[in-house]
Amino acid sequence: MMNIFFPIFLILVTSCIHIHEKPARSFWQKADSLTSSPETVFEDLKNQGDFEFEIIIGKRIFLNGGLESVIGDLYFSKTQNPAPLVVFSHGNKSFKEAHRTQAERFASWGFNVANLQFPSRKRWVKNGKLLSEFVGEITSKSRWLGHAFDRGKVFVVGHSFGGSAASIAASKQSKISGLILLDPAVVHTSVIKNLSNVKVPVFLLGADRKRYKARKRDYFFKGVRGKFLELSIAGSTHNDAQYPSMTQIFALGYDPSVSGIYQERFLTIGLIAAFDLAMGKQMAFAKRVYQKISRFKNMVKNLKWHDKVRRNKG
Repeated sequence: MMNIFFPIFLILVTSCIHIHEKPARSFWQKADSLTSSPETVFEDLKNQGDFEFEIIIGKRIFLNGGLESVIGDLYFSKTQNPAPLVVFSHGNKSFKEAHRTQAERFASWGFNVANLQFPSRKRWVKNGKLLSEFVGEITSKSRWLGHAFDRGKVFVVGHSFGGSAASIAASKQSKISGLILLDPAVVHTSVIKNLSNVKVPVFLLGADRKRYKARKRDYFFKGVRGKFLELSIAGSTHNDAQYPSMTQIFALGYDPSVSGIYQERFLTIGLIAAFDLAMGKQMAFAKRVYQKISRFKNMVKNLKWHDKVRRNKG
């Protein structure tokens, strides 16, 4: 396992780091190749991708004419064509560093990534509105911080209460084209009311309900009106959706409540969802892969999905 210690003081530091990988093809060529190979894609995505990317750590992004701001770690993939943007929203009492490994892996496969820091207590409904404003602001520009990305392909990944924030943002912001919710929890009744206004495809990747039951998680499946796919990662806990977990960050890598195996599964299964969204597969690609690993590798369970018209289980 890679070294997951990450000093918290880097939250306040702005710097640029260049990661050098193998020369990469177009993101869209890579995405087409991966989504054409559902039999092998899970094993492929367990590894680091071959795209170079630039990282900007601790960038303050001003919103609402400078009245508000968020701090983010930004990953700009060096692709031949503008690639999608994935925005990470951490959970309660957490930091953006809890999704650092996920952000790096997504960028290595060609996605641009914004891993954002929000106030982490008692204002998650406001965080959802702030997230909506962030997406509206950056998609209003042809280039952002000198980089181009596909403004029609913006996906939000939200963990725990960050899933509530992501859902609120998607209910308000038309520029968000898909959600990936990592064991989300409902923070307030207003979230439930907003779910019916979420019309974009939503993937819910949950913890094993025998090990952890996220607060009112069932409401996401019941409330979202667009296409929705849910599964549980067998054996995993709520904090396995962080990589590294907050406890690992503060305890020099030690957290008995998580496992590197399950953290990797959350990451790989999340990447499959992101490629499905990027290629407009309407969940058909991801569903096929998830069904395969459910039958033969017992990695996921309780796979179910619905759209506006019908509800299915498989």
